[in-house]
Amino acid sequence: REVSLTAGATTPVLFAQAWHPEFAAVERTTELRSRTKAFGLSEDEVKGVTKTVNDYAKKNWEKSATAWRKDSVGHAGLRAAWEAEEQGKEKADKEAAEASRLAEEAGDEDRQKALEELEKKRAAKRLAQQQAEEKRLARKKQLEEERALRDPWLNSPEVLEVEKELEELRAARRDANAKLEFDMSTQLTKDISAAERKLKKTIKAQKKAYKKGGAAASGGAAKEEAKDKAK
Repeated sequence: REVSLTAGATTPVLFAQAWHPEFAAVERTTELRSRTKAFGLSEDEVKGVTKTVNDYAKKNWEKSATAWRKDSVGHAGLRAAWEAEEQGKEKADKEAAEASRLAEEAGDEDRQKALEELEKKRAAKRLAQQQAEEKRLARKKQLEEERALRDPWLNSPEVLEVEKELEELRAARRDANAKLEFDMSTQLTKDISAAERKLKKTIKAQKKAYKKGGAAASGGAAKEEAKDKAK
């Protein structure tokens, strides 16, 4: 609490200040020097006061501080508060570590569930692809049977062989396009055109032969066509 004194002339004043037992030497010296101007003290007087205070502190200050730490209710309260704070921090750290561990375990479980779900989706996709392929093959077989009834000559070995050759050329061109092999793709396009013309001729010959003498004649027409080419 601040106190003001007034006097008509220079008057001796006894100034006393109580410091906490934990008030360190450097703090005591700083406190004394901060009052130099207010008290009108010279440098020598400041040094003298500082020496007196610190000399006393060396003898008795630590004893007072030790007694205060041992018997003071205030110190006990501060220590208890500090220990409670440290225990609270330690507890919070443990809780955070436990929460992190549980979150990691939960994450592992979530990842496992996600993997299981992904595998289910993949299995379902494989099954769907398998069913689609079976359906495609069944449809292909049905179309071949219908074609055999509608246009029997289209199922002759000669026609089927040329169709197979044509499909292989088309597959090769798709592969060349995917690999950006444009020169190869251009050549395959020419080969495909030639194979398509060959297929038309073969179908025409097999149809003509079939109408003349049936399946047996159709096979013979192919042989005749081969002979004509050989000549």
